[in-house]
Amino acid sequence: MRDLSDNGRRVAALASTQHGVVTRAQLLALGLSETKIGRWLDSGRLVQLHHGVYAVGHAAIGQRGWWFAATAACGPGAVLSHGSAAALWELRAYQPKRIHVTRPGTGGRIHPRGVRVHRYRSFDPATDWTVVDAIPVTTVERTLLDLTLVLGPAGVRRAFGQADVLRLLDFAEVDRLIAAHPRRRGTRLLAAIAAEHRPDQPLSRSDFEERLLELCLHHDLPRPQVNHRVADLEVDLFWPAHGVVVEADTSAFHGTWAAKERDSARDARLVAAGYVVHRFTDRQVATAPETVVAALRRSLSDRARMAGRIGQRPV
Repeated sequence: MRDLSDNGRRVAALASTQHGVVTRAQLLALGLSETKIGRWLDSGRLVQLHHGVYAVGHAAIGQRGWWFAATAACGPGAVLSHGSAAALWELRAYQPKRIHVTRPGTGGRIHPRGVRVHRYRSFDPATDWTVVDAIPVTTVERTLLDLTLVLGPAGVRRAFGQADVLRLLDFAEVDRLIAAHPRRRGTRLLAAIAAEHRPDQPLSRSDFEERLLELCLHHDLPRPQVNHRVADLEVDLFWPAHGVVVEADTSAFHGTWAAKERDSARDARLVAAGYVVHRFTDRQVATAPETVVAALRRSLSDRARMAGRIGQRPV
């Protein structure tokens, strides 16, 4: 005879992977009858969130539970989108009052309470979504495209910058979306913002480091350490005997407003710890190497003289 608590354990195990939420279809698949589901609802063992969507034990499921419940209530293929997706991806701190969900196609009249349902012919169920923490959600790139419909240019630009800082962006996917939806409202804005964040030929971090190491070698500068930890931060180049740090200000990773704020905070922390910090752009290293060399030579020389006067190595 089957253990009478077996169903309960199965349901609890499933709910633990879905932020405390299960659907009627899942309960039936686990062996519960319609009658038992009704009894569990009457006893409070299940709490109805939407039609056919329940919290197990209580309704204190948190934001991610409500996001999961909203997508489950909107049927197969439904995914978190727009401002709600941006909040899940941590592109924006603000969350809209209603949860935004996108379904493929244009038919159907599913409108759960507290949920804004979007239907787009342009939504590609093969490429435009993914799963984050068990929640189906539009990709970062599709989220940014959708945000152009509900935010002004400044808001989209900030969200794009945050995605850039978090290194979530796939520029090839941005290009694909732009090419796939040339006449969609917001596509031109997304293309313009993407162009601001991706110059034609930026230096990668490794290219930057190799170029600077070559400059040091050819101009008889001391060879620095690469990717060394200083003041609990990993810096790009470091001269420990002189206390001089160089950070790569490459446009591939440092061209956004949020990245600049982060870099400013890093620089302040290093200066407070007693280090001299230089931040060079990829364009400076590529087109004005003599200026870069002169700045480094001056800092290394000044710090060496300072160490000689006080009789010890610079910090």
